[in-house]
Amino acid sequence: MKISQGILAFHAIQQTAHAKILEQKHANRYIFLRRGCGSGMINSMTVALCNKLCRLGIFPKEREKVYIYGFELLISSVIGIMVLIAISIAEGNCFAWLPYLLGFIPARITGGGYHAKTHFTCILSFSLVFSLFLLLSNHVDIRPITYIFLSLATLIISLAVAPVEAINKPLTKEKRIKNRKRCLMCAIITQVMAMLICVMRIPCGEYIDLYFFGEFAAGMSMIVVSFKTTTSDSADNKS
Repeated sequence: MKISQGILAFHAIQQTAHAKILEQKHANRYIFLRRGCGSGMINSMTVALCNKLCRLGIFPKEREKVYIYGFELLISSVIGIMVLIAISIAEGNCFAWLPYLLGFIPARITGGGYHAKTHFTCILSFSLVFSLFLLLSNHVDIRPITYIFLSLATLIISLAVAPVEAINKPLTKEKRIKNRKRCLMCAIITQVMAMLICVMRIPCGEYIDLYFFGEFAAGMSMIVVSFKTTTSDSADNKS
């Protein structure tokens, strides 16, 4: 009986320690973003919201930083999507943002990518890249063979560096292995789709263009992080 109680107590200690590690990791992410955001509008909104939720007893005060971090990401993502919708409407296609995100999000979630230091620069860079690809799709005749090159480039990038880790989003060994498998699976599926479109001469248009551009943008985001990490490591070794 004492042995079983000791084992249960040991497991309880492990679970408590694990929970504290997770909370500290989220708090570190919040600190990273807080340093970059300063007293920005998004941060002010989330701080005010979380303070009120704490006072109402919806979540404990000691986990406030974790919730601030989560709400900041949520609000920033919603604003980013709204900006893409506005750009799509301005270009005359209300739903141009949708296939772009369908290509971008799976590769980004599984493969990782560049994280700007502020929400403003994140939204700005994301919107500029989308605008560039939208203009290309609208004003350049994209051939189906281009899809093969775009998806092949993303597959090669995924094989080489995926998943990449941001400073504020470290991955465990198990998570890295799982994300790499999923990222490669997404890239292979997209490559097969591109080959089928080309071989079967399936009629394509702006939506298909943007889907492959979205996945390619996620691949380029991985390269940016990999390059920054390599440059940083080289500078540290020299010092």
